[in-house]
Amino acid sequence: MNDQNQSHKQTKNVPTKEPWYKKWWVITIGALLLLSIIGSSGEDDESKDDQNQPTQEKSKSISQEKIKKQEIKNDNDRKEENISEKLIINLCITDSENADVWKQMGVNLWKDFDDPSKGSENIPACESIEVEVLEKRNVDDIEKYKVKYGQIEGWTTKRLLIGDEAKNKKEVLSKNIIINIHEILNKSFNEIEKVLGKADEIKKVSPSGTSCTNNPCDKGLFQSGKYEIVFIDNKSSWITIIPNDSYSLNEESIELIGLPKTKPSLNNKSSLIKWENIDDIKEVSFFDNGSEEIDYIYLKLE
Repeated sequence: MNDQNQSHKQTKNVPTKEPWYKKWWVITIGALLLLSIIGSSGEDDESKDDQNQPTQEKSKSISQEKIKKQEIKNDNDRKEENISEKLIINLCITDSENADVWKQMGVNLWKDFDDPSKGSENIPACESIEVEVLEKRNVDDIEKYKVKYGQIEGWTTKRLLIGDEAKNKKEVLSKNIIINIHEILNKSFNEIEKVLGKADEIKKVSPSGTSCTNNPCDKGLFQSGKYEIVFIDNKSSWITIIPNDSYSLNEESIELIGLPKTKPSLNNKSSLIKWENIDDIKEVSFFDNGSEEIDYIYLKLE
């Protein structure tokens, strides 16, 4: 009995053993592990953000590139609409039935697209002048062109520019002309050089029946002899043109120098085709080279 009491007493006096998970070092290790996990999670989030950031920037860059390409395309579309092109106007050719009217009227260029009452300026209709197309607009299926001739700018219709009979503007307006004769006819020497360039050679001549008989006049050679011009009373009055290219000789040849097609006064294709008193020009002759092609062209203003 005493032994049992003694054993019970000894057991009672033995200190109770603390659970392992409550030990200070276990708690410390657990805390460190928890902090480590939290830190690792944060780094993973940052890593994901870092990985996503280039993708987002790339997506943004692609989007900006698409916008830029679209802007360039739109700009190119506008440029195509406003692209400059050269046209030759001669309504006496494209609307020959009304040639007399066009010679008197000319072509009106309206200053304001929307309000013609704000005024207009007039340009020649039958001199094969070259105009620059600055802008095109379509209003109620009517095409309107803004064109420039020298210092004159204004609006007119496409139909008026190319005439009623034109089926294709390129076919009519890009006619293969040698020169618009009115650019070099009845002009001073300086005016001619502005068109043809500096003279290759200048001679003195005294053609009979002219004021040059007693007072020799200048004869200038231009563009390696392509143009030979006699200046009577200081104006280009007699002109000889030797074309560089081959052209068929026929009644339409007159259009090659910017004059309207009309019936010639003489048609002998074996030698020449001649027009008299056309467009205030006394004589226009096309000479044959023996192969039904133009050898040279001769004009006399008076």
